[in-house]
Amino acid sequence: MKGIEHCIGKRRALAAALLFSCLAVPLEASADDIEVYLSAPASLPRPNVLFLLDRSGSMSLKAEGKFPRWGEQSRMDQLGSSMQTILTNEELYNINAAILSYTGTLDDDKRVYLTVEHDFVDASIADNRTSLIRAVNALKPFGSTPTANALKEAVSWMQGLDPYISPGQYQCQENRIILLTDGLANYSDYSENPFDKSQECDDGYPFYSVEKDKEWYENLDGICSKEIIATGYTTDIRTSGTDIEGNPWDGLQNVITDTIGFYTSVIPHAENFLREIVKGQNGTLDDATPSEGGFYTANSVNDLVQAFS
Repeated sequence: MKGIEHCIGKRRALAAALLFSCLAVPLEASADDIEVYLSAPASLPRPNVLFLLDRSGSMSLKAEGKFPRWGEQSRMDQLGSSMQTILTNEELYNINAAILSYTGTLDDDKRVYLTVEHDFVDASIADNRTSLIRAVNALKPFGSTPTANALKEAVSWMQGLDPYISPGQYQCQENRIILLTDGLANYSDYSENPFDKSQECDDGYPFYSVEKDKEWYENLDGICSKEIIATGYTTDIRTSGTDIEGNPWDGLQNVITDTIGFYTSVIPHAENFLREIVKGQNGTLDDATPSEGGFYTANSVNDLVQAFS
């Protein structure tokens, strides 16, 4: 895929020392071991980072899965604390940031709620950072975890599909989705659920086939979510015209997705899902080749800060 290599090579030359430029990254890491690099150096345009946040009912619990007592933080409170730390650190906030939250109903209707909590803004501006932090702190958790719907919406936003406008303005600007969830993907109106035996996906996502001979508990690769992420990675956001500086849109302007499992260490199926769906974000869509997107774990506010920052 020549277009992919063009932007990988350009960003690599400009920022070879950075962990999350277009260099390949580990398939899996703990937040204690590695950090998701967000901020751009002066030689690169600010990355566009869409925080895709799970606000399902379990985010109202504390670490060990119980409801917090007075003065104790829920998982959602911890998420707010970590975002405040990130967005008040001048070494980390050199990004264009937006927030999309997701949840759904716990009934047969499988109603999905995808909410733009904050549009893209320059997070290096103090008022914008305050607004982003306020948006996270206002999140009220309830309901289910329709992760495939959320990923499709996030990729659509980054690609500029109706009704969204793509945040991409510069050639080879990094466009990144960071999904944070604390539980199993469920109640989606896709059959992406890793526990769904059929695992069918829309015809528009052609990359992966289904191993129907496996038992439900063996087939944990979240086919449809993986398809959506692969489509974001391989689809060119800009195919004509010039960027904001008048440069042609050479190479592939694509979307990279990372996943963070928040208190998912006690839910192996959830971690398998989050780990598998980000594999293959490389020039060959080969799971065995290092992926530009990674899976990370977090079990505290400090872990989240490291994973996000």
